Amino acid sequence: MISCGPSPIIVRVDEDYIETLGLTLKEGRSFTEMQPGKYAFIINEAAVRTLDLKDPVGKKAFHADEGGVEILGVLKDYNYASLHNNIDPLVLDYRPGAANYMLVKIQGGTVPEALKYMETKLNEIAPGHPLIFTFVDEFLNTLYRSEEVVSNIFKYFSLLAILIACMGLFGLSVYSAELRVKEIGVRKVLGATIPDIILLLSKEFTKWVFVACMIALPLAYIAMNKWLENFAYRTSIGIENFMLSALIAALITVFTVSYQSVKAAIANPIDSLRYE
Repeated sequence: MISCGPSPIIVRVDEDYIETLGLTLKEGRSFTEMQPGKYAFIINEAAVRTLDLKDPVGKKAFHADEGGVEILGVLKDYNYASLHNNIDPLVLDYRPGAANYMLVKIQGGTVPEALKYMETKLNEIAPGHPLIFTFVDEFLNTLYRSEEVVSNIFKYFSLLAILIACMGLFGLSVYSAELRVKEIGVRKVLGATIPDIILLLSKEFTKWVFVACMIALPLAYIAMNKWLENFAYRTSIGIENFMLSALIAALITVFTVSYQSVKAAIANPIDSLRYE
């Protein structure tokens, strides 16, 4: 006799649960051939590992109400909760009369008709009880609602920060070009080309962007890793993401100051040397 061990998750189901959700049996059989009044278990791989079971299919597991209940099969692990959590031991308990919810698989394009049909049937079975339903994808979305909110906050504040930074860069580029107007004129008289002038004015701002990236990117890496620690299943952060971020920041800088740089580069050097 197998004891269920330290509080596994128990889900009471009927014979169609596994097929409706499209779950995979690793070994054993499903509940589809169960006889009325009989009870059985199907456990997941996490339960097998936790209980250190060898060939659990066909063995009896202890149940407080029914005594020994046969284990029909082993279910391949699947995420039945948020990805914040590991996959814990799960027991599917074949007990149709004790189930609290009904899972319905609806063909695409027939949702309104299916809901109307279920409401009609519910009124026949339990008059006066409203049909309360939710869609699985909507339920899954609620598991990550906080991440959605944080993502939107970062998105809007990032756009605002980029806009403010671009306005500041544009103002500084105008001021820098005004201060160096005579220098630019002298360089053009001495043979400097338009690309030379653009590079002269742009690199001054670009180098400070890279200095800022050298400070900000390690802090971002630490913050992202701390955030990912909230998930049991998480991806790794590659250095290419940070290199791409630095490149995009540099391109935004060059694009922002390019207008004033080009304007200064194509100006008549005679007018520049007369400037006071």
